[in-house]
Amino acid sequence: MLVTWSKRLPRSMDRIDMLSHALTCIRRTDLAEELLARQEEFKNANALHFKDSYLRKAFVTIAKHPRAVLQWKQLARFLGVADSDITYIETCKDTTPERCLSSLHLWKDRNGHTATVPLLANKLRQCRYRKLAREIECIS
Repeated sequence: MLVTWSKRLPRSMDRIDMLSHALTCIRRTDLAEELLARQEEFKNANALHFKDSYLRKAFVTIAKHPRAVLQWKQLARFLGVADSDITYIETCKDTTPERCLSSLHLWKDRNGHTATVPLLANKLRQCRYRKLAREIECIS
């Protein structure tokens, strides 16, 4: 029944809000609150997924940039990756693009939720990779 109801509504209508309002009208505020809480959880999870997706695309773009790949150690140091980690990456990864990607992933892991495409673009600008910074800003 709910599926049929949902299909009949125009795409522009907020189904969750409408259903929540209907539940409140029949005095089922417990269900309405649960529905809104789940919607919020879904939105937060989706936002995290998109952020990670944008960062992955930015990392691939950087790993394809010839100059950034050749100077991956300097870039990694500028991003705050420790020399011991750089040495470890150097021994584990065979190619320079893989090393560059690994250092970027390590930067992301160390910075957690503060690691964003705009922050990475600012770091690239400070390293004088202005064109590359503009390129990855277009991703998000």
